[in-house]
Amino acid sequence: MPGPTPSIHSIRSTDKRPLSVSDGIVPKAPLWLNANAKKIYKATAKEIVALGIAGRADANVLAIFSMQYDRLMTLSENTDGELPSQRLLNDLSTQCLSLIKELGISPSARAKLRIAKVETSDDLDDYMNEND
Repeated sequence: MPGPTPSIHSIRSTDKRPLSVSDGIVPKAPLWLNANAKKIYKATAKEIVALGIAGRADANVLAIFSMQYDRLMTLSENTDGELPSQRLLNDLSTQCLSLIKELGISPSARAKLRIAKVETSDDLDDYMNEND
């Protein structure tokens, strides 16, 4: 005869992975990024801070991701179909995907994280309750 069914609290408490937490501060874009990479940086930084999975400590990785993603977009627009261009495009794609996973931007990367519970605003709760 099996033992008692574990409660949801006991199941959650056995997860030994550290919580992914954010300091809630959107890091500023470095000066050395070009204009398009800065736009990518700012948009991505706002997203990951809002999700509660990153903050100031992730500024360097985020800057490299923004730079590589900008290069990927530029090269994909101006590709000539030559083999060296295609190889560079593949390398940039691989690097961007790796950085996306490291930052937790993709759904599969977020699924592997233990994200600390983020407080929801009362306005959102009121809006959701009005539309029921």
